[in-house]
Amino acid sequence: MNGALRSPLVGLAAILFAGTAACIGHIGDDDASGTNGSDNRGGGKPPLTGDTSNLDPNAAGAMPLRRLTEAEYLNTVRDLFADPTIASSLPTDPKGTNGFSQAPLLSTDTADMLRTSAETLATKAVANFDAFLACDTASKGEDACADAFIRRFGRRAYRHTLSNDEAANLNALYQTARTTLTYPLKDAIRVVVTAMLQSPRFLYHWEIDGEAAKIESGVVRLPSFELASRLSYFLWGSMPDDALLDAVDQGRFEDEAGITAQIDRMMGNLKFAQNADIFHTEWLGLDMPASKDPTLFPQYNEGVQASAREEMRRFIRHVLVDGDGKLDSLFTSTFAEVDSNIAAIYGATGAPASGFGPVQLDANARAGLLTRAALLLVDSNASQTNPPRAGKLVWEKILCKTIAPPPPGAATAFQFDNAKTVRQNFEVLENDGSCAGCHKIINPIGYAFENFDAIGRYRTMDGTKPLDASGSVNTVDGTRAFANVVELSKQLAGDSDARSCVARTWFHFAMGRDEADADQYSLQSSYGKFRDAAFDLRTLIKAFAASRTFRYRSIEPGETP
Repeated sequence: MNGALRSPLVGLAAILFAGTAACIGHIGDDDASGTNGSDNRGGGKPPLTGDTSNLDPNAAGAMPLRRLTEAEYLNTVRDLFADPTIASSLPTDPKGTNGFSQAPLLSTDTADMLRTSAETLATKAVANFDAFLACDTASKGEDACADAFIRRFGRRAYRHTLSNDEAANLNALYQTARTTLTYPLKDAIRVVVTAMLQSPRFLYHWEIDGEAAKIESGVVRLPSFELASRLSYFLWGSMPDDALLDAVDQGRFEDEAGITAQIDRMMGNLKFAQNADIFHTEWLGLDMPASKDPTLFPQYNEGVQASAREEMRRFIRHVLVDGDGKLDSLFTSTFAEVDSNIAAIYGATGAPASGFGPVQLDANARAGLLTRAALLLVDSNASQTNPPRAGKLVWEKILCKTIAPPPPGAATAFQFDNAKTVRQNFEVLENDGSCAGCHKIINPIGYAFENFDAIGRYRTMDGTKPLDASGSVNTVDGTRAFANVVELSKQLAGDSDARSCVARTWFHFAMGRDEADADQYSLQSSYGKFRDAAFDLRTLIKAFAASRTFRYRSIEPGETP
């Protein structure tokens, strides 16, 4: 981009970002990681029951100001410009304390990246200018077409119908580009688009309508556009589509029936399945690299991990969209869609010669998501399995319990004896002073995964020695023994702690923070609907989207009840 165009945009971006920074201090006391309130993984909390007695049905939690995550930004610009080929140019976001990506405070480097991204996207967009402008300048005039574009594109970029003041400010920028900078129409529109993509209206979950807060029963009702955007980013991880924005403009998103109709419509869209994949990927850490020893596993490469991720993605879609949506299916289903890479790992027959096709897995060997290659790859080391890591994942992510970090030097002090099985090596830690307390909890869970090697192939021998995949897990329902991971998966599907943990994790994903006291009515009532629907995950997701704490927020300092 030439310097004459870049210079005014740099100044504009600085003004916009300065305004954003000024807002962060008073919109929500929670930070973006959602640490306010209670333990970030639900550890030590009693299981949910659905009991709402003695809880305030009007209460709602805080709504902290959050910037779009890398994934949300990428999804949004792809939808905004109708271009699925757009690649991310932003740094990967750190994980918040609830395990999900959280965009950190804006740094100078990130602001520069966002500016560069905005310039690149705007330049690419105006390359096919007539189609992008979508207005006959010969009959309507350039200024009228620019105003129509600003209002149309601005509604989608800012995720609400522009106020007259917003439209006037953007038109003023357009006129400055035309008159002061003497840009032709195409470059002036590029200036406006570049500015919009750096605005806090675009970069933040901030779709306010400029009106006074609507306070009802001690909490603030979200404006319809703000609720529509919140719903869209929860279900799709992206901006609202025209159908949702039209519903708001036409008054069809004001009551429970209208909101429910949009929830049902949006959950039937492919973007719901794609965002559910992001949920499971971040929940279980499936995006972690999984390098393997090429001498021990010559058949493994990055393509195998990519196939494993795609197989998991298709499994999630099968459960939540095509299947019955039940938590039991998530933990126990033997359905899979595999390609040749994963068929070889699973020992599955009937896989297509190319692409992915449906198969049924051996029910004695695999059950649900815990036995899928995508998870097994990241929970093993480069050369062997890692029972403590696998057990820790179940303990923390499936049961929402906490465990202390290992003492300093624990990893280097551990000496692996190749003459023993993996299990025999790690059993030593269950009686090893400062390490014993934690390993007695996580090791017996992790042994369930010993029936799989480091790339997820089923086995009954650890080298030349028979292996033992039995163990036990301690939850609120009691200490239960299992013979293998299939039995463990079936136990978890019906476990009170696991059911509550999955519900809480979806809540964290929906709200962008952990639960607080003010959320308890919404959390418990949603769980009650989940329970009454035989633990149908789709019912849980719908319940959260329609809940009080999703549609309202607590009063912020300076707002008068």
